[in-house]
Amino acid sequence: MPSNALIIDDVSASAPTLRSDCSKSWTNSGTMSWSFTDPAGLGTYEGKEDLHQVGGGFGAHFWFAHTRNSGNRIDQMKVTGTWTPARTLNQWSRVMVHLPDHGAETQQAHDRIALGNGTVKDRYINQLHKSNTWISPGVYNLSGTPSVSLTNETVDGTADDDVAWDVIAFQPLPGKPKNIVASLGDSFSSGEGSGSVGGPGIGYSWESDTDHGAPRWNGCRRSVNAWPRKLTPPNTTTPLGTASDAWSTDAELSFVACSGAQTWNVQGTRNPSFWTNRGAYGWSEGQFHEMSQIDSGALDENTTLVTLTIGGNDEGAFVGAVMECAGGGDCATDATFMPRYEALADKLGTSLGSLITSIKARATHATIVVMGYPELMSRSRACLAADLFNVNEQKALGDLSKYVNGKQAAAVQGVQGVTYADPIPMFSGHGTCDDDEWINAIVTGPNGNGDFHNKNFPDAVGNKPSFCLWDVAGGACLSRESFHPKTAGTTGYAKVMEQKLRDIGYGAI
Repeated sequence: MPSNALIIDDVSASAPTLRSDCSKSWTNSGTMSWSFTDPAGLGTYEGKEDLHQVGGGFGAHFWFAHTRNSGNRIDQMKVTGTWTPARTLNQWSRVMVHLPDHGAETQQAHDRIALGNGTVKDRYINQLHKSNTWISPGVYNLSGTPSVSLTNETVDGTADDDVAWDVIAFQPLPGKPKNIVASLGDSFSSGEGSGSVGGPGIGYSWESDTDHGAPRWNGCRRSVNAWPRKLTPPNTTTPLGTASDAWSTDAELSFVACSGAQTWNVQGTRNPSFWTNRGAYGWSEGQFHEMSQIDSGALDENTTLVTLTIGGNDEGAFVGAVMECAGGGDCATDATFMPRYEALADKLGTSLGSLITSIKARATHATIVVMGYPELMSRSRACLAADLFNVNEQKALGDLSKYVNGKQAAAVQGVQGVTYADPIPMFSGHGTCDDDEWINAIVTGPNGNGDFHNKNFPDAVGNKPSFCLWDVAGGACLSRESFHPKTAGTTGYAKVMEQKLRDIGYGAI
């Protein structure tokens, strides 16, 4: 904890600690209050029936209730807890939320952060961290007496998941951080492929790598080794991930990228139907139960930089192309192969333009950098099974990557505050099968709890996850890590972004 953090407990300072292994070694700097709905005006509050307290979490006490929505009696069962500091805060501050290691399951916890001047910021967080940990819902310019409120109302609230109220804190800052960064996009931003260094699943955050084959499945797979975390902006000497983890007064990283994401998962064009149909969890790929990346609250007028990779999953483009080339035919000699996938890539330019417009509407003062995709495979050396890819097929896939990047670059060209970074030159000679390989070849899973597992799909509606081989010897299932950058690749990505930021003068005084 930062030494100057103002901690607000979820019970009054006079409440005793009932566990002998926990003692109050901090000062309670505020109060927590509760409100419940009474729609009939009868003086009865049904939400109280579903509010429970547990001897766990920070200070050995937290509260929880079940998530609900408009179809699950939220009008009668709504519970709202509000933390308020005992003093005014007229300065930039970081909000900090403590999550207990159990009783915190919702991926849509809605924090309403009142800045003290009448402005309220909405921030959605995934509570499913499965550990006693602090997270940051952002930094804000406070003015007056702020507060943070949390309810049990969620879009996917079917009374199956818990929402937890534990402790929050405010960290006063000397001023606005130099870098307030939002990392959006798909697996090439989330760090898919670089998370299992040291053992299966090590490196992916718990809340983004959990429960495959169950309704709470989350395979966003945000890795500690992802390139947005390795990125060292030109106005600092510390990588964003390191600085953010250390509660730096100069950096804040909102890391909401998600493996499998399509453009609509970032843009927030719809609420997926599987959220309220728990048997259809197999359709949750790319967003799972998290709010869309734009709607998460990661972007606002104070954001200084937005990084983004997106489009490769739209229309099944890259996965479809790789699987087709790995099939029985030779995609390099199929005269229809490139025209078909180029037509899909043409659509990406239009969808990317719309997404950029939406991002700019939220992050009104941010520099936005769209990062392209590398060529996945070597152009000179085949190392995979001969019945999967030959060198000419690998070249064809490389040509497709170039075409996609060209369309994306054209979509942002001339747009104020938006630029494009091409990783292909940096990755030349480092594709799958090259001697210095920065991209995984075929990886057999599972590597992590959120990775594709054998035998717990198909789900209740018969859905199978993409890129998972079921009918092969031993029932092998490809890991999501297949054909994604290794740790060397995410380092290469970070270098590409750092150079682009220097080129455009980001952070210059």
